[in-house]
Amino acid sequence: MVQSIQTILESCISQLSSDSSSYVVQPDKDFTRSRKSSFQKMVSAILNMGGQTLSKELINQNFPISKVAFVQNRYKIKHQAFQDLFKNVTQAVLPKTELPILAVDGSDIHIPVIPEDTASHFPSKSGGKAYNLLHLNALFDLESELYCDALVQKRRDVDERQALIDMMENSPFRTSTHCGR
Repeated sequence: MVQSIQTILESCISQLSSDSSSYVVQPDKDFTRSRKSSFQKMVSAILNMGGQTLSKELINQNFPISKVAFVQNRYKIKHQAFQDLFKNVTQAVLPKTELPILAVDGSDIHIPVIPEDTASHFPSKSGGKAYNLLHLNALFDLESELYCDALVQKRRDVDERQALIDMMENSPFRTSTHCGR
């Protein structure tokens, strides 16, 4: 199963890269020349990152570009590329059923401190450290044990009920199909 999911992921990345101009900030410039870091290699590298430093990750993946070049190329890719990739992979992997059994839950995620972001920033109280939080709402298929959708909200703007409504309105479940099938 893991190998088939890996094959599906690679196929979906390849499909995404065939229309890479839709997923980059400057379609006429970004990833147009053949280089060591193509759109497809960048997306794969980002997805294969673990918890190590960027230098170690690039070495482990045998990706021969500098950290600076990697970071610059990473910012050329729109977040929509990863959203579409997520949806394409889950549509291909999840089994077809008429009535899926779903669960939704949320978790707070600490991000770097950005005092200007008032919707996620929490100032220090009585000598503690200030912090910023995002809230991740995830829709999970209990039968296939895969995530079907996710929505990120600023912590001060959290509305889990609305997040569930938004995920269901954006999902194919409303048409009695399962995760895009």
